[in-house]
Amino acid sequence: MQALAVLEQLLAAGEEPLAILGAVTRELRLTWLAKEWAGQGKSAEQIARSLRRPVYAAESLLSRATALSGQVLSRGLGQCLETERRLKSGGLPRPEITALLADLCVAG
Repeated sequence: MQALAVLEQLLAAGEEPLAILGAVTRELRLTWLAKEWAGQGKSAEQIARSLRRPVYAAESLLSRATALSGQVLSRGLGQCLETERRLKSGGLPRPEITALLADLCVAG
């Protein structure tokens, strides 16, 4: 899985685990928002404006959003919150974030 290889590179480079988790959570949340707004009939241009991102970035989010169910996105966000709780409670960063990414890759 490419995501796990990138995670290893980030951790090896000294990237803060909570920052990595924040980036994963943000992308899931934005994908969920794009899915919701597309379901309301908003165009990629409108979604891009709302997210303050370029249109191509909104189109990429929409592509991911259509490939994933709302249930998968919601579950993924819940997993991110649970991972954050465990990290802040003394969980080991590498196994916690690795497990999260592996679960997200399998679900998506």
